[in-house]
Amino acid sequence: MIWEGMVEEGLSICRAVHERYHPSKRNPYNEVECSDHYSRAMASWGVFTALSGFSYNGPAGRIGFAPRVTPEEFKSAFTTAEGWGTFSQKISAGRHSCHLSMAWGRLRVHDLSFQAHGTHADVSVEGRPLDVTASQKDGMLHISLPRPITLKAGQAIEIVIT
Repeated sequence: MIWEGMVEEGLSICRAVHERYHPSKRNPYNEVECSDHYSRAMASWGVFTALSGFSYNGPAGRIGFAPRVTPEEFKSAFTTAEGWGTFSQKISAGRHSCHLSMAWGRLRVHDLSFQAHGTHADVSVEGRPLDVTASQKDGMLHISLPRPITLKAGQAIEIVIT
């Protein structure tokens, strides 16, 4: 439901399942709606990725975000095949800034996408600007780097969309 834009309804169902399996009532790790033992974590992860609008294709070097909640000021963790980090964005006064930071491991990036109305992107890694191409399709700004880069733990990519 969240992926389809029905955020309130999806979160209502999550709350109802949580209340049904509250630890004071029964074993919170055995929710039959989510199959059986340990499936709750997988179901919860699906909700988490839907709320952040996270998309990832490791072999192609593609990563994207389209937050469904508080897009004006959003921050979320993400995981990839070889690492994890945080993504944040701030939208105010016609300025849309994104920050993708690796906390552990590495991330090979060739294409980025963000839910944005702009058509131009300034992209930098560690303060060094990158030459990129940007195109708009279906409310998403797609940014392509001329060649893939690899972000390592402690490194970040900054994007300003106008």
